[in-house]
Amino acid sequence: MDVLRYMRMVVVTSGRRHNPKIAARILCVLGILFVLASAAWYILSWQRVHTWTQTTGTVTELRQKRRGYSPTVMYIDAQNSVHTFRAVSAQSPAIAPVGGTVSVYYNPQHPDQGILNSFVSLWFGPMMFGLAGAIELILALIFFLKSKKERSTTGS
Repeated sequence: MDVLRYMRMVVVTSGRRHNPKIAARILCVLGILFVLASAAWYILSWQRVHTWTQTTGTVTELRQKRRGYSPTVMYIDAQNSVHTFRAVSAQSPAIAPVGGTVSVYYNPQHPDQGILNSFVSLWFGPMMFGLAGAIELILALIFFLKSKKERSTTGS
């Protein structure tokens, strides 16, 4: 479905024409919210990379999900305590086989909080939210320009 047909579908519903400016405002608000969520998530990931302790973990289990494999990882913190976590993100192929080693970040104040040191775990989410927000803002601009064009051609 091309962008213009999608825009017409959004603007024209139930046989009534809606002002494209309303769609522009809605998309603008959503775009800003997505960009802000992306920025917050990026800051959280950046903070983890720069303040959490990096160590090596061992994959103890791989659980197959729809989009790949989610590993369970065991790691040892600075006090020689063993911790385990299941990665939220799934990757295909698996990041490592069972028994394989992976890089892990853990929170030194709460060593049971761990995350894989991978692009998908740290940066994919913020990148996708930022991209979605940017697309919504571009669509908002298109709708806004369309409403200005319609207003100038109708003389209102």
